[in-house]
Amino acid sequence: MTDVAKWNKMEKEVIEEEKNEKDDGDTGMTKAMQALYASCDADAQRAMMKSYESGGTVLNMNWEEVSKKKVEMSPPDGMEFKKYGR
Repeated sequence: MTDVAKWNKMEKEVIEEEKNEKDDGDTGMTKAMQALYASCDADAQRAMMKSYESGGTVLNMNWEEVSKKKVEMSPPDGMEFKKYGR
């Protein structure tokens, strides 16, 4: 099989896979966070969940640190936090 034929075959396979993929609406960042969460140990997962106290402005994976106190909101410099839809 020639290189061109291999590329054409691969292209057809990729196009077919894309047609069969379910569009679940997840963004790349959502999928990345899901993969990160799934790859962590139980303590890191608990720390990530507790980080939500910050309104999504902080991600901490150190359970020793976050277990001792509330995770404070910390928006990026020059920005302020506003609740969505309120």
